Amino acid sequence: SVETYLFTILRRKIINNYRSQHVDKTCLLHDIYHKAGREDESRDPFGRIASPEATASWYARRDEQHECQSQALSGALRKLVEAFKKQLNFRELQIVEMLFYCRLANKDVAKIMDMTEQNIGVIKHRCLKRVRESVSQTSFSSDLTGPDFETLLTDLWESLRLSCPKRSTIGAYLLETLEPPWHDYVHFHLETLGCHFCRANLSDLKDQTTQEETSRLRKRIMESTVGFLHK
Repeated sequence: SVETYLFTILRRKIINNYRSQHVDKTCLLHDIYHKAGREDESRDPFGRIASPEATASWYARRDEQHECQSQALSGALRKLVEAFKKQLNFRELQIVEMLFYCRLANKDVAKIMDMTEQNIGVIKHRCLKRVRESVSQTSFSSDLTGPDFETLLTDLWESLRLSCPKRSTIGAYLLETLEPPWHDYVHFHLETLGCHFCRANLSDLKDQTTQEETSRLRKRIMESTVGFLHK
């Protein structure tokens, strides 16, 4: 364990320190091991002075567990989003975005989607069940319930931008060449959901389009008037 590894290093450092001083001192380790009544080395003498605070390995295990949980959930959420897009089921994708990404309440999502709160709850329950089943197929197992679980879903959705359309898709939306289902979804994602990252992409593409159009217009003017100019 991490404790054993670090403790062994510390013990040797302390012993070497006393040896280098060439003085006869009683080391704390020596005192613990050889004090009357504690000669039994099969027992853990340091258990008597164990700190109530979390140990280094506890933090290591916690971080490792969190990383495994994040990876498992990321894969499950990607699978869920890809399935929605493949089936062109953008209505449920929009609902999941508002629930997991924006953390809106069921009643607020129902109002935006013009549905009943009960229907939103059913869709949310079904999606969470699919995520948990997907995670259960991995080697990771944990309690995927409670507010902490949904908070982790939101953090992953935001950091990985799971449902954000590609830049090329946003460009096609700007040129109005997308199929109606995709066009409606991208419009929702940009205007209703208000994804800051995708709106920045859209603004950048608009600026590029304006600059290209200006450059083309200037080129056409110069080409169309060059015959009228004297040498």
